[in-house]
Amino acid sequence: MTTENMTIAELSAAKTITATCDKHGINYDKRDFYGRGYYGICPECAREADEARIQAEKVRFAQQEVDRRNEFRNKRINVSGLPSRFIKKTFSDYIATTPEQQRVLSVAKEYAENRNDLGNGRGMIITGTVGVGKTHIAAAIINEIIKPDNSTTAIYTTARDMIRHIRSAWRNPELDELEVIEHYSEASMLIIDEIGVQFGSDSELVQLFEVMDKRYGEQLPTVMISNLRIEELSALLGDRIIDRMREDNGVAIQLDWASNRGVA
Repeated sequence: MTTENMTIAELSAAKTITATCDKHGINYDKRDFYGRGYYGICPECAREADEARIQAEKVRFAQQEVDRRNEFRNKRINVSGLPSRFIKKTFSDYIATTPEQQRVLSVAKEYAENRNDLGNGRGMIITGTVGVGKTHIAAAIINEIIKPDNSTTAIYTTARDMIRHIRSAWRNPELDELEVIEHYSEASMLIIDEIGVQFGSDSELVQLFEVMDKRYGEQLPTVMISNLRIEELSALLGDRIIDRMREDNGVAIQLDWASNRGVA
């Protein structure tokens, strides 16, 4: 029988050979591809290839999600206001060599890691002279509470900058004072540094209290940092603010040691 007289089925069969998979021992068909050679694949090999491709896609998508969440975390930290020198500081690289430094580090870590208390608005006061590591602890708190799998936000600011920002709305028609206050009132965590540096007028205290009162009402935690000792800070801020910091097991730590700056 010539190929001209063969049926389609016979012509197809004439161009098919049987092969055996070296890996699985399965017989399968290989078909001629327009005279260019016989091609085919073991069905078990094809299934394994499909599974490998699906798994590779799952891994790729999972990594994309990890990258997206890490990018979201880094963006929140980068816009927190932390100075670039401190933006990557964590508890793990805080040098604590004395028992008092180790105690302070332990208290600060417990504060940042206790999500339940933070959710109730638990505050912290950090005091100490220049160069003892107060801002490092503030940065470590932010880096601890902002995670790739949450939407926590944080603001680090100095008291002077916050008051200046609020007052800038008085002169700038594009700013609304209430919106500026809400900017500081609504962050998941607010850290106010340098309280007591060119700070303490009645009007400044009123604006600080307004922010603190809103955060107190919403049970949002606030960290206050000052070069003043705790008793001096209490005298400066007054009972209304300090009482709000004491509630919900508010904690105070005093970094009472010499400056670390310039130490190799």
